[in-house]
Amino acid sequence: MKSEIVNIKKIMRDSSLLIVLLISMLLTRCPNPPDDPQVEPCDEGYIQCIDDTTQCCPDTVGHQFSWEVWKFGKIGGTTSVLYSVDTGSNGNIFAVGDINTDSTRYDLVVFDGNEWSLRDVVFDFRGAPTSGELYAIKSINDSLIWIYGDLPLKGNGYEWTLLDYRIQGLPNVSIAPVQMWCESDDYCIFAGSEGRILAYESGEFSFLNSPIELSISSLSVDEGRYFATGWAESGQNSGRSALIFSADGANWEIQKSSNSFYPGANQSDPGLISSCISFGDTCYYTTPYGIYKFEPFSGSEMRMADQFQSKTSNITIHDISGNTQNDLLLLGGGQTLIHYDGYEWRKTQLDIAGVGVVFFDLEFYGDTVVLAGTDNTTRQAVVVIGSRI
Repeated sequence: MKSEIVNIKKIMRDSSLLIVLLISMLLTRCPNPPDDPQVEPCDEGYIQCIDDTTQCCPDTVGHQFSWEVWKFGKIGGTTSVLYSVDTGSNGNIFAVGDINTDSTRYDLVVFDGNEWSLRDVVFDFRGAPTSGELYAIKSINDSLIWIYGDLPLKGNGYEWTLLDYRIQGLPNVSIAPVQMWCESDDYCIFAGSEGRILAYESGEFSFLNSPIELSISSLSVDEGRYFATGWAESGQNSGRSALIFSADGANWEIQKSSNSFYPGANQSDPGLISSCISFGDTCYYTTPYGIYKFEPFSGSEMRMADQFQSKTSNITIHDISGNTQNDLLLLGGGQTLIHYDGYEWRKTQLDIAGVGVVFFDLEFYGDTVVLAGTDNTTRQAVVVIGSRI
């Protein structure tokens, strides 16, 4: 009887050891999974997949937009045109140029999300109310707006103040038409004809040293880094273009240059450098040979996907805008838009605006695209708004 009890105890002990061992093995081989398993940081242009966070997927956005067209000015009358467009903080849209109707002229159109209003920008010049053709606009918010005609203007959308840099003893030279970037009511950069760059800071104007004598065609500022492109259509510098950069807004240097409208053999010359957009230290600039990604501090440069060139065959790129490095939009000739969604380029032909339409400016903010220009057939100014579907 005693030996049976001993055997039973031994069996129970061995069974307990076996159970403990099995539990230990299970815990070792099958640890509790993390609540949200994550992949290591993805390469640029990729994000964690929504359906599997242990994998990287292309960071893409939608290509599809719905489009609406508005035209301003008298049909067949004096040509109306809009040169520049910008979006306000509340989604308002502002565009400037020269609008001619049966009875009067306007130079500012404003869209509040429901309807358009036409306004005349009137300002005091040497004691007399004055207005004129306007070339550029930037809205800090819906009640603080910068405009450039022959000189800078600052206002709230209805009342305007002329800021004449010539009375501060600066050279009596014009920089219009301009590209501009404004941070507040105390700081703006204006860049225009013959490479001239004018800075406004705390009530004082100054001309900055520019490394080029080419008309500035685009200006992009982000995180305190300044990029601009310039080119000459005629004159002694005809066909020349350049990309310039400043790390502080004051000291500019040439980073890339071209001596021809057309690409050289074996990419020896990219051809016309027409526009740029920047995200911090990274710049994307456009040429007939394609779009290039460039970082001035490291000197690294990469030509974007080969399919880009097939999308832009025989198309001159005029402007580039975007939200992120994976949400870019290019404006080409012939009402052509080319969108990059982080994975592929997609070309759209905006035939809805009319065959005679030419666009001069592109603004892409969030899910809204705005284009401004003129219709050479009807002689009206044109605004096209696209909303991402």
